[in-house]
Amino acid sequence: MERDEADEAQGRLVIPGGSNLQVTDLAPNVAVGMHRTPSIDYNIIVKGEATLITPDRNGGTAETLAKPGDVVVQRGTLHAWRAGPEGVRWICVLISAERVKGEDGKELPDVAL
Repeated sequence: MERDEADEAQGRLVIPGGSNLQVTDLAPNVAVGMHRTPSIDYNIIVKGEATLITPDRNGGTAETLAKPGDVVVQRGTLHAWRAGPEGVRWICVLISAERVKGEDGKELPDVAL
C-alpha cells in the first residue's frame, strides 16, 4: 500500500517544504504550553486578546499582549499563549523552515522540558 504526502502529514502543522493556513480559537483564559515549530509563523490576531509568553535572558519569561490587528511572527522561537478573558481567534500562516539549532549545532526540542 502506498502512502502520499497528505496521509503522512496528518497531525503535523506543516510538512517539510510546505505551508499551512489555519484559524485558531482559544476559549477564555485557556493556555497553550511552551513549544516551537520548524516553521516561520505569521499569527494575525482577529478577535479578542492573547498574551504571548517567551523566555527572557534571565531564566524567566516575558509577556506581550496581542490585540486585534497585531501580527506576531515566530521564527522557531520557544513560546506559549494564554487567551484573554474573552478568548481569542487568530489566523496563522506557517511556512516550513529548518529546525532551530543551538550553539552546539544540535537541534533544539519542539517542547520545553
